[in-house]
Amino acid sequence: MLKLVGLSAVMALAATTAQAQVATKPLSEGRPCAYADVVGLWKSQVLRSDEPGVENLAAIAPQDYMRFRPNGEMMYFASTRDYPDVAAINARMDVLDRADGDSYRAEIPSSGLLVLWRNGRPFQGFTCTVVAPREGRSVTILSEIEGQPYLRRVQTRLD
Repeated sequence: MLKLVGLSAVMALAATTAQAQVATKPLSEGRPCAYADVVGLWKSQVLRSDEPGVENLAAIAPQDYMRFRPNGEMMYFASTRDYPDVAAINARMDVLDRADGDSYRAEIPSSGLLVLWRNGRPFQGFTCTVVAPREGRSVTILSEIEGQPYLRRVQTRLD
């Protein structure tokens, strides 16, 4: 699994998510995500991250996939290999989900704030922005929340 925000952000999320006081940093393009915007299977690419280790991990395992279900369940993994189709990606996620022993959820408690939960505790947070489709596919950009290192992660919907 990729670690995308620092410990201080996790602590801030844990302390304030219920009150939705974590500040997003809206981008100049697009609009803030609603949860319905992220439901589906996404291929993710780190364009730039100032958090130590994130770009190195993305270079080692450049194929990154995220799945968000309508009921809030989510799963993700990074891989050294590209998966050929949606069915293969979903099958791999199902195997990993059963094996890791953790439960993952996602929510957008306020405009554009995407919070990922592991075993009932927040562990990652992003500013989520819907931008213009590319090559006919939905695209979101995950970027840093206020006070966190710079991040640009482009998500392209696969299903």
